[in-house]
Amino acid sequence: NPTYTSTLMCIGSEVIILRVLVLTACVESSTRQMSSASTTGQFSTELTADTVAFCPYEGAHNLLACGCYQLVKEEEPPRRIGRLSLLDATTGKPLQELQRIDGPGVLDCAWMPGDGHGGRLLATASSEGGARFYRLGSSEDGTSELCEEGAGFVLCEGAGWCMVLDWASTAAVPQVALGSTAGMIHICVAAPDGLRCERAWDAHDLECWAVGWDATSELGLFSGADDGMLKRWDLRCDPADGAAATASNRKSHSAGVCCVSNSLLRPEVLVTGRCVSGIARMRPTPPPPTP
Repeated sequence: NPTYTSTLMCIGSEVIILRVLVLTACVESSTRQMSSASTTGQFSTELTADTVAFCPYEGAHNLLACGCYQLVKEEEPPRRIGRLSLLDATTGKPLQELQRIDGPGVLDCAWMPGDGHGGRLLATASSEGGARFYRLGSSEDGTSELCEEGAGFVLCEGAGWCMVLDWASTAAVPQVALGSTAGMIHICVAAPDGLRCERAWDAHDLECWAVGWDATSELGLFSGADDGMLKRWDLRCDPADGAAATASNRKSHSAGVCCVSNSLLRPEVLVTGRCVSGIARMRPTPPPPTP
């Protein structure tokens, strides 16, 4: 049965949407997948595109958030600039920029998981050293837009730049994990009474490039960094103490760990990526045992 899905690519100052055709065939009691891809949309971001994320909420699947960061070397001293764009990626139409928010560099962005009834939030990891939250709403003419009203900014002290983030999908109170250039991890909570940083700790010796909540446990978190370390953290300890590393792996990657996520099809399998000569190599890895 043929199925179609969309995937996103950031190449320099371009955002490209690929329409991927996936064919699933049963051959001798085994399932094999074959796929082909074609470009359905392309948009020039002007600045270097760092991150893209499709909106998961009902009635807003056509929306796409794009974060950019760039160092203006021609100025003295060099100036860092960034941009967050909200795009309309309706199938069959050219990509259209609905909103542009200029400011600090946006190195990662992600929508809060769920159906949106608990709040339609977009979180960004920024070069100003914190997490900035935007609420999805509508302008007076009905056009979708991002606004900070009812959301806001949380400073992650000692972080340097926040480089990566991930929402906890099963937590009772929405929370975000952020990794930073200082090798720290911060946990920020989007509680009804406001935003706050709940805990922070020194996780890696070098820049933290990847964070991902454990899909099999709401109190587990994975992280990876430029030091080549993959770690699993247990958040059951006192928030004042940060978190306890229950497992670590330095040998498998032999390079910086640039991404980490549980498999969508097999949550018990952890998928990681390493950066070798600028190339991310994905590989399934059984997660460390849960204590």
